Amino acid sequence: MRSSLSLALCLTLLAGAAQAQDLNVITGVEVKAEGNLVLVTVKGSKPPNFTTFSMADPARFVIDFSEARFQGVPEDVRVDDGVIRVVKNLAYGAGATAIARVMLAFSVDVEPPDVQTDGNSLVVKVFKPGAAAVAAAPAGAGAAPVAAAAEDAAAKATVAKAEADEAARQEALARDRREAEAREQARLTAEATAKEREAQARAEAEARTREAEKVAAEQAAADEAARVAAEARRAEIKAKVAAGEAQPVKLQEEPVAAAEAKPTAGEVAAAEQAKADAQARREIDQALAAQQTADARAADARAADARAADARAADARAADARAADARAADARAADARAADARAADARAADARAADARAAAAPASRPLSPMTEVPPPPARPSKLQAVGFQQLPTVSRVFVKTSVTPRFTITDVGDDVVRLEVENTRSSRRNDTRPLDTSFFPSAVAMITPSKQGTSYVVDIKLRKRVPYQQKLEGDVLAIDFERPAAGAGEAAGRPAAATGEGSQDNQQGIIVAPEEKAGEAAPDDAEPAAEPPAKQ
Repeated sequence: MRSSLSLALCLTLLAGAAQAQDLNVITGVEVKAEGNLVLVTVKGSKPPNFTTFSMADPARFVIDFSEARFQGVPEDVRVDDGVIRVVKNLAYGAGATAIARVMLAFSVDVEPPDVQTDGNSLVVKVFKPGAAAVAAAPAGAGAAPVAAAAEDAAAKATVAKAEADEAARQEALARDRREAEAREQARLTAEATAKEREAQARAEAEARTREAEKVAAEQAAADEAARVAAEARRAEIKAKVAAGEAQPVKLQEEPVAAAEAKPTAGEVAAAEQAKADAQARREIDQALAAQQTADARAADARAADARAADARAADARAADARAADARAADARAADARAADARAADARAADARAADARAAAAPASRPLSPMTEVPPPPARPSKLQAVGFQQLPTVSRVFVKTSVTPRFTITDVGDDVVRLEVENTRSSRRNDTRPLDTSFFPSAVAMITPSKQGTSYVVDIKLRKRVPYQQKLEGDVLAIDFERPAAGAGEAAGRPAAATGEGSQDNQQGIIVAPEEKAGEAAPDDAEPAAEPPAKQ
């Protein structure tokens, strides 16, 4: 008996080792910039079997390698080159269900990357914004939501307006500098002109002083000669009177007195210098007055320009506010119409479901508040979609089946809610792959679907325990989790782009399992696909 157990254990270990050896071992994830491209090379031990899909808010590109595991590869590879912010390497499952996920988180919006295989390596080409080359968009990629496009256009308009305002401010500063330089140059010119005129006036005054001194000297010589002549005449008259030859007469001394009363040359020069100084002061005062008048006019012009700029800025802000109000009104109206339509659909679906239950179920059969048991279908239900959606106030996890589902919702521990959809088959490998919702401001952190017997089971891991409510709308089952209050504890661990409150993009985020890619085999019990899958 003991030998049999040992043999079984050895066979199990050998099978596990063989299965582990058959996995694609990823040993390196390298990021390198080449011209207008950023190349991400994922090196493995065998040709890759993979699927890709894009995610938004923040922008990400995900590559899932089937039957693969990491070896010696760090979980986070920081890049921060202006295009790729970080490369996250995550592993899920084990053995044949092992998945190695490489997720590129971008710093800016980029074109969809180009993915190519090179032997055992996978090369992802990311084009830098503005590059001449443009990568082809992945097949099946959906159009961006209208709200996101409007927000992007508004953001670009805001950036353009800010750039225009900055350019106008720089131009005003440059104009002020030019005017200040012109005023300083005018002041220096006026001072130089005044000094030159003052020097010229002083030279002219000195010349006039010298001329006046010369004239005064000549006049003094003439006066002295006249005085000598007058003295000689008086002496002659006195001599004649003394000799009795002539009668005494009153001598005329007025000319001598008048000559003695004339101003001296120094007084004339001082008077001329005073005149020149007064003229120079008048010219300096006139230049300063003209400069003050020019400064006052320039200040008035700048004030008028500032008032005009403020008026234009106020008009632009008012126009932006009116446009924002119009967009908000349109968004509210669209939300109201969508809510009315959803409410009408929900009422119609509830009515149809109530009629079906009333017709097929016994009247006395009680229903659990957490379990809805519609009539069993004639054949197994087929899973059509599983996904995650951000609504204005709640985060929704939904499952869509081919018929009205039979399901059970239970709490597994404090942070896991389990949804079990009975008698349901999934035909795609992607329907059992996890959905990472940690980038959204939501209580839901991870969605892990799986197959258990004939049931389809979805484990919902919560970041924080919050109230939730189930809704059944025809063949769509939804579980709505309340949005947790924003706080430091919840913002930690999430990128800044995903923590902004009131972001339309974040609150409109939708994640669904991507379409099946070529090269991935469907499960053994899968039904044939209605259409051939798209090529990788």
